[in-house]
Amino acid sequence: MAEALTIFTWQIITDVWGDMPYFEALKADEGVLHPLQDSGEDIYADLMSRVDALLATDLSSSYVDASSDFIYEGDMDAWVRFVNSLKLKLMIRLSETPQYNNTEVLSFINSADLLTSSAKISGTTWTDDQEGKRHPMREFQAGGANYFSTNVIAAKNFIDYLSENDDPRLGKLFSGTKGAFFGDFDSKEDSDENGTTDDKESYATVRFPGNMDLMLMSDWEIDFYIAEVYARASQDVLAKDYYERGVLASLEQHGITSDDIIGSTGYAAWQGGGTEAKIKQIAMQKWVANANYQHIESFLERNRTKYPSVNEINIAADRVAAYANFPAGELTISVKGRGLLSGNLPASPLYPDSYMFRNSNAPSQKANVGEKVWWNVKTGK
Repeated sequence: MAEALTIFTWQIITDVWGDMPYFEALKADEGVLHPLQDSGEDIYADLMSRVDALLATDLSSSYVDASSDFIYEGDMDAWVRFVNSLKLKLMIRLSETPQYNNTEVLSFINSADLLTSSAKISGTTWTDDQEGKRHPMREFQAGGANYFSTNVIAAKNFIDYLSENDDPRLGKLFSGTKGAFFGDFDSKEDSDENGTTDDKESYATVRFPGNMDLMLMSDWEIDFYIAEVYARASQDVLAKDYYERGVLASLEQHGITSDDIIGSTGYAAWQGGGTEAKIKQIAMQKWVANANYQHIESFLERNRTKYPSVNEINIAADRVAAYANFPAGELTISVKGRGLLSGNLPASPLYPDSYMFRNSNAPSQKANVGEKVWWNVKTGK
């Protein structure tokens, strides 16, 4: 379990920052105080080897007390499914690189026992009225900082996509239906011409219930990965099946029983088409499903698939026209950040000062946050 979660964490870290210390990291007790930088590609190769070694572990006599396992309550079979799913996640993140072989991944998903129940810490774990024992996002919202609700508001691009398509998750995700463009909620202009300047508008805020689950790896995430593998293999019946499973799993997480959105007249009904069209549809529903639960996965998966796509509208040039005409479901460049990356979205954060200043083997700082990690090679912003 510890090794599974360690691999899970390492993948997120290298997916976010790219090259980083890995092989010499966490070895201070061995006298390694300044670990060398390793390439993301080499890190991935080692993580895959570690996953395979973990899957070869004999668990026939293993036992973990349910009270000590906040995720699967000691169910070792569920942990095996988690590790298989972790391997799938490692494999498919490389979908745009020369290392990716869809036939190999297809064979894997057809033979492996994959996750069927989300790896999560149940919302029943939290004590919402006690400081320090709330869900982490609730702690930001209702804890001592008490600033979250005024600083994290709905993005117009996303909330309009849900609203225009009558997606029942809208009311579960946000309080209100009015969103702002990225980085542009404080202008003195009246973008929607309703008589209130943008900085005085009441924008929708994010809902984080006190009993909200904390998601590590979701069932919809794996269903959408499987759907994509089948879509790439032109096995459309199975691609549709797992795509719909992913949407239904997301709806179930929100306590929604209606499946109208994937019905014949629903906006999320499977459309089929060419491979790229299918990948886009899967990616768009993954974007919706991840909201409020798997923020970092949305960032990483958009870097991989390039969906949602980026629209070139320059908001600051004409906010009224942009507000009225911006296509729902497309992304926009932050008003204040447009000039920094020549109209591109951020791709990875800078290395933290604590690393740059304390490690004598640290590399030069990245030129900017537009630098892409090694597997982020698909054409697009």
